[in-house]
Amino acid sequence: MANVVQTPSVRLYLGRLKHKGLINDALKEAINLDVTTGSAALGRGTEFNSISTFIQTMQATLGDQFSTFIKMPEMIARVANSLDIGTSELVKTEQELQIEAQQRQQAEAQQAAIAPAINAQAKAQQE
Repeated sequence: MANVVQTPSVRLYLGRLKHKGLINDALKEAINLDVTTGSAALGRGTEFNSISTFIQTMQATLGDQFSTFIKMPEMIARVANSLDIGTSELVKTEQELQIEAQQRQQAEAQQAAIAPAINAQAKAQQE
């Protein structure tokens, strides 16, 4: 509800500043209005900044090893939550990931089983 009132108010105030010439032409196009209201929203923004800083610092420190220490599903959930994004239809579940891994393993096993027959047939055709 607060956002419904605050967004038009801020837009009006910015319009007045532009009209009075208090905001130069370069800034007029660069201003992107994003009103955040309430302590929960502010807390999510702070959490996102903290997570981003953490990720950047750890990647710089650990390099490629960073991913071995991180629980990616939890990281994804926290980043999405800090941005107020629902992930139920966006991010794959652990079960979906396991099913995909099993399907890949089955496909690789089938390919490995077929490969000798294909090689034998190709060799027979060459002779």
